[in-house]
Amino acid sequence: MIDTLPDHALLLLIVVIALNILGWITALVLGFRRRWWLVAPLLIPFFYPFTLLVLCIRRAKHFYIPVVAHLLGLVLWLGGSAYLRSSEWSDLMDLEKELIAEGHVLDPAKLHGIQEADPDANVWDHPMLKTLSQAAAPGGKWVKGEIIAGAPEGEEARKLMVVAYAWSKVPEIPPWATEYEVKDNAPVPMHRPLETLYDLALALRPDQEEIDEGTADDNGPSDLDETLNGYLSHDPFLEPPLVPFESMESIHEILVPFFAKAEPKLEDLNDAVSRMQDVYPYHWSEGPGMLLPHLSFLEDVYILATRKGLHHVYNDEAEKAFQDLQLATYISETGVSDILICRLSALKRWQETLSLLIAAQNHHLWSDEQWLWIHERLSQKYFPDHVPATLLMERAAHGFWFKSQADEDPTLTLGRLDPSFFGHLPPLSLWKVNIYWVVKGFMQAHYIKQVSLLHQAYLGLIPKAERIVIDSADGAWSGLDLETPRHAMSAYGLLSIMMTPSLGKAYLKFFDTQLQLEMAKVAIQLERYYLSHQSYPESLEALVPEWIPALPMDPMSAQPFHYRRLEPDGFELYSVGWNGSDDGGLPGHQEEHAFFNYAPKGKHHPDDMLWRVDGRSETLPILLIDANEGEDDASSPMMDIEMMKRYGLLPMGFDE
Repeated sequence: MIDTLPDHALLLLIVVIALNILGWITALVLGFRRRWWLVAPLLIPFFYPFTLLVLCIRRAKHFYIPVVAHLLGLVLWLGGSAYLRSSEWSDLMDLEKELIAEGHVLDPAKLHGIQEADPDANVWDHPMLKTLSQAAAPGGKWVKGEIIAGAPEGEEARKLMVVAYAWSKVPEIPPWATEYEVKDNAPVPMHRPLETLYDLALALRPDQEEIDEGTADDNGPSDLDETLNGYLSHDPFLEPPLVPFESMESIHEILVPFFAKAEPKLEDLNDAVSRMQDVYPYHWSEGPGMLLPHLSFLEDVYILATRKGLHHVYNDEAEKAFQDLQLATYISETGVSDILICRLSALKRWQETLSLLIAAQNHHLWSDEQWLWIHERLSQKYFPDHVPATLLMERAAHGFWFKSQADEDPTLTLGRLDPSFFGHLPPLSLWKVNIYWVVKGFMQAHYIKQVSLLHQAYLGLIPKAERIVIDSADGAWSGLDLETPRHAMSAYGLLSIMMTPSLGKAYLKFFDTQLQLEMAKVAIQLERYYLSHQSYPESLEALVPEWIPALPMDPMSAQPFHYRRLEPDGFELYSVGWNGSDDGGLPGHQEEHAFFNYAPKGKHHPDDMLWRVDGRSETLPILLIDANEGEDDASSPMMDIEMMKRYGLLPMGFDE
């Protein structure tokens, strides 16, 4: 802990404390000699300064000695704190100059790449998306203890977004609110497109009772609002009953008008994301407070595009479904940077897009040329390559902002990172008047020291991130050490333990998504084989060498993927997951949160990942009406919502 203090800070603390103790003891001795009962108020911290002041005003003999000792301690403290701050700032500048000389890029704008936007070619200058780029303008913030209003155009754009992009919102019943029948001890595949479409139809369907009785009120709250309010409440009696669908026709009947209404907007969106330039106005000076409204919009529209694609697949509209897939692909490639939250958002979009492939395989809907287009697109991606770049951007973006906050109250800066603790400190006015002016210099010196230590922590993480990429290409992923070292605060300071521990969990997402892409590429070749032979092969060896040059390997084990053909026209393809052992395809999907899908060391945790195509045997899901009964507090949906909020994956305006 001492190592995280500014240089010479311990000496300053000892001297100042010694002077104040000397003054206090001297005051007690002098007070006892003058009046024995004066010891009592001099022992109580609250009364001590007032008693000392009264005695000095009355010119009590020798009472100037403790006053001088305290004043000397105060002057030494303020002067020493100013020196420490200046010294730490100088050390930080020297460290950054040294890093820059070694080739490190510490400016996030330079690391991202400075490119001048062409309004006629840039995605974010398209009339449909212009509001999103304007909404990224900084909002109000604290500067030297005062709130500075944000850019007017940004505030106006953020208000317009609610109305301008309302069409992109896809109603959803929370995943914990529905449950579908599965065979006992059978694996559940990671993508279940028909269940996804079923959920959407449930969310869109008017209330059954209102339909039967003819009492629907167009001016009242929508059925979706009432449904979600019921599910998000703590009162189970408010949850509306879910009535199963009898056929695909009844599902399509509900979906057709919904997607028809969104069609013109999606055509405009396709025109926007097809542009050649993708230059988003990132405001790097805002640090963790940087506004990224385009992420929530992209999440909304890729859900809309993929759901629309599923609708067309199950309606056997091949060309329309493929166009939806292309749009979803363009959306997944839009608005991407090495900012961690941007990467995670893009990874989530890619995972969702893959559900369209399984749906199309179930219907054997697309041509060989279309599958080749998809395969080529997927082959261009290798997400683990972005791990080091993401780490470097995290360092540059946060370090740049932390340094810019050196003149501010450190508690406000840290409060933006961890409101759960620093957000509960006394109000700024009370803090400023009573304490802050005394400790300002020392706190800022200590804060600057933490920034320097954070640089040191990142220097240790960069080689490991680079090693992860190298090791992932040479061996089984199940043997990778993705966990970020938990830096002790005594070695790397407060900022390092706040900023670095979660990086390893984020790295998992890169590999989980890439695994799904590798499985998708094999599944595409299997589908091409089917189109040629009207059946899937008995084994993966049949694909070699006509369809693929070598037997496809499961990156988790560096052994071939597990495969079995299903009658009449389906197959199962699965990976052994992070534990590296064959669990028979169980559980088949990522349980709970993807960020924590990492096998605990020393424990066997089944985590196989299953890609399943049912073909003609696919049937309408069986909805379990009593899915929510017996649910305990530990599986509360609010836990999922809080975790999604923490990682910025909730739709924009959810809190409101």
